[in-house]
Amino acid sequence: MTRKVDQDNKQLSVMFVPLGWSHLLVPCSAIAELIAFQEPVGVENTPDWFLGEINWRDNVIPLISFEGMSGKGVSAAAPGTLYLVINRLTESDPYPFYAIPVKSVPRNLRLVADDLNWKKDQNVKEGQPLREAVVTVDGQEALIPNLIGLESMLTEYMRSPA
Repeated sequence: MTRKVDQDNKQLSVMFVPLGWSHLLVPCSAIAELIAFQEPVGVENTPDWFLGEINWRDNVIPLISFEGMSGKGVSAAAPGTLYLVINRLTESDPYPFYAIPVKSVPRNLRLVADDLNWKKDQNVKEGQPLREAVVTVDGQEALIPNLIGLESMLTEYMRSPA
């Protein structure tokens, strides 16, 4: 099934982000920076998907596992892991940024509607609120994440009493 990204066939600049079990397709405008591994500072009494906090440009930001938030299990960040720092799309208090561990350097892609093969996925929106869509790009499956849903989960957790 093919669905249009843009009626005028304009290009969309995205990052093809390798995770442990899949790939994400994230708009370049949502990405702040790709940084090298640093040992996260643990925070007590947190969900498994909250991997700790890291320092980035004089900010302390949460390190979260997209896989863990999606119920796929959590991979511990280890030396050699890279972190993708993401700009929040929603309210930014107390964290205007957050990071996710990635397996290797993401690829920058410029896509048009014909480059995407939209797949029907019954898990999207049903039990997988962080999955916006599933697409195939160059023969590889990728998830388009619901970043607003992810940020909502993070905000809800950060505001909950300790």
